[in-house]
Amino acid sequence: MNRFLLLLLVIMPLISVIEVKAQWQQVNLDSNGTVGADVLNLTGSGSKVFAEIKGPSIFVSTNYGSTWNAAADSGLGSGYIQQLTITGTGLYAVTDSGIFLSSNNGTNWSSINGGVMDTVYPFSLIQSGSNLVVSTEKNGIYYSSNNGASWENVSGFDPQLDPLLSVIGSHIFSESANGMYLSSDNGKNWIQLNDFSSNGEGYYVGIVSSDSTLFAVSEPVPLISDPLVSSPGYLCRSTDNGKTWYPVTTTGVPLVYFFSPIYSLVTYGSDIFLVFDNVVFASSDDGNNWNDISDGLPSSEITAFFVNDSSIFAGIYGSGIWRLPLSDIITAVKQPTLPSSPKSFVLWQNYPNPFNPSTIIGYDIPNLSHVTMNVYDVLGRKVETLVDNEKLPGHYQVTFNASRLPSGVYFYRLTAGSFVQTKKLIVIK
Repeated sequence: MNRFLLLLLVIMPLISVIEVKAQWQQVNLDSNGTVGADVLNLTGSGSKVFAEIKGPSIFVSTNYGSTWNAAADSGLGSGYIQQLTITGTGLYAVTDSGIFLSSNNGTNWSSINGGVMDTVYPFSLIQSGSNLVVSTEKNGIYYSSNNGASWENVSGFDPQLDPLLSVIGSHIFSESANGMYLSSDNGKNWIQLNDFSSNGEGYYVGIVSSDSTLFAVSEPVPLISDPLVSSPGYLCRSTDNGKTWYPVTTTGVPLVYFFSPIYSLVTYGSDIFLVFDNVVFASSDDGNNWNDISDGLPSSEITAFFVNDSSIFAGIYGSGIWRLPLSDIITAVKQPTLPSSPKSFVLWQNYPNPFNPSTIIGYDIPNLSHVTMNVYDVLGRKVETLVDNEKLPGHYQVTFNASRLPSGVYFYRLTAGSFVQTKKLIVIK
């Protein structure tokens, strides 16, 4: 064994892996023992947890889900609730007949449609800065700077089918079959990121953040073309706000589960939860290793999922709400045998492309290799050397600055041992 690799195995830190020491318990929604309800939405903040059961009817707990009371729901109407979410302003119900706001835990509701939201079928709502941002099924993205009194359609944003919204710090992501979009100014302007589902068949389950790393799941096609992955659902991560994505080795999640519906991807602190049709997996090491934490859950479909600083909550079709205290999930320290690494050489397409003046090129190295990456013009003349040294197994990326080169077509080639691959890039000035 290479002496450097041997030293790495000796000194590298231990990896923490989630394990479960208790089972899920069913929660009574009220004094009448409403435990067989169809739970469609779960959300909350602090000690407050809100649940929507089929009807719709809103239940609220102010003690981390220990006891529940039915809200009066005055003014909410009977429309289908797409999303129930809470922000600093209050509790929002995004319905097929518009958006409603409650400032008293669901007792009273008022519409905040601004003459728009009751006609465009709102789907997903988030708060970014002082703005409310809403995706719709018929007319793309809207934002409001006055808490819903009026709404402005985002110019140039293509309408999408059921677009999801995720807010990560100062960035908003919109994910759907038409691709992934990013806004850095509270929803007013958007740019399109890598369109992983360019064939129009995939859609994004969601984008979440753990520290500075983003995670996303797409189905039924992989986020990234990778010959090693045959599953229709695929988990990837990004460390540059969604510009480039790399596959996550989902050790511990049997491949068969990726052929099941993926309900949700959720993070809480450094823990990540991947929710399938009726199974929940958890990871505490950036998604590389996963443990099944479903022990005790009914086998019926998971229809809602929420995590706060006390417990994990799951809404189960026909079985109400189930709860697993976070204190019952322990972190066991285990010594890994080898660091996670790719299983084959891969040269990724650069992003963005075309570009001016810089672009990012990703590549995967499965074993210790001397790696070179050169850039050539259309006549085959070398114009830049980007990499020329020994690399340990891992995922890498390099930035190519073409400011000194004229506009045109160029080629970049990765060579590692007997592996050689070439791709095309375009400089536009």
